[in-house]
Amino acid sequence: MLKDYRQILLENLSKRISVNTKYSLRAFARDLGISSGQLSLVLQGKKGISPERAKSFFEILGLSAEEKKLYLLQVSKDHARSAIKKKKAADELHSTKNDNHFQLTQDAFEVISEWYHFAILECLSLKDVRKAESHLQQIKLIAHKLVLQEIEVKTALERMIRLELVGKNKVYSVSHDTVFSTSGVPSTALRQFHSQILKKAATALETQTMEERYPNTVVLPILQKDFSNMKEEIIRFQKKMMKKYGRVVQGDGEQVYALTQQFFKLTEKK
Repeated sequence: MLKDYRQILLENLSKRISVNTKYSLRAFARDLGISSGQLSLVLQGKKGISPERAKSFFEILGLSAEEKKLYLLQVSKDHARSAIKKKKAADELHSTKNDNHFQLTQDAFEVISEWYHFAILECLSLKDVRKAESHLQQIKLIAHKLVLQEIEVKTALERMIRLELVGKNKVYSVSHDTVFSTSGVPSTALRQFHSQILKKAATALETQTMEERYPNTVVLPILQKDFSNMKEEIIRFQKKMMKKYGRVVQGDGEQVYALTQQFFKLTEKK
């Protein structure tokens, strides 16, 4: 299913907050040319928007032509003034064959490219988060632990629900039997993810004690033909650590850690 157009607005607000922590709903409303009160009602699903206003929003947000077409059809289906226009939009939206593929591709890109998705996923296995009694309480706990705003956590969770990484019943939970593949996800997203993790590691060097972190680097000469075998050994090591020490299944974890290994050349070819 295509995500709700309100989710597009929420996700764009979340992205802007991640860039500028002082950014707010009021600032977002100003940029969209609408009052903050009206925007709040729209995001809560208590008020709709006209196709004309939606088109203006999507232009300001810089959506692609495909995105604009799909979400304008959705808005028209729900909020067009005439029943004929509503039915026409509904029929056209229904006949669009690639809605699901488009949706998953966009969500997968976001999950891979932003570091906090996997951190939030692991936070759901922490014992205090598992004991939370509501979605809101879980969101507040995770936001506090990862130093994120609540809207960032909420939009990330909704995105992972669509990818079947997270289940949503009385509380959020990890879907353990889900296999998440990065196949088809642009390499730029993977590079962005690793870059963000390295920045977090650099911050940890300055802010965490030696009892909380373990930085270590080895430098060694190798035969180029051994590279593939060494890479496989690193992967086996990572899987062993996850199996032996990961507390996802038990659900009694206390902290979320990142184990990152960078295996790359220091020397350059002639």
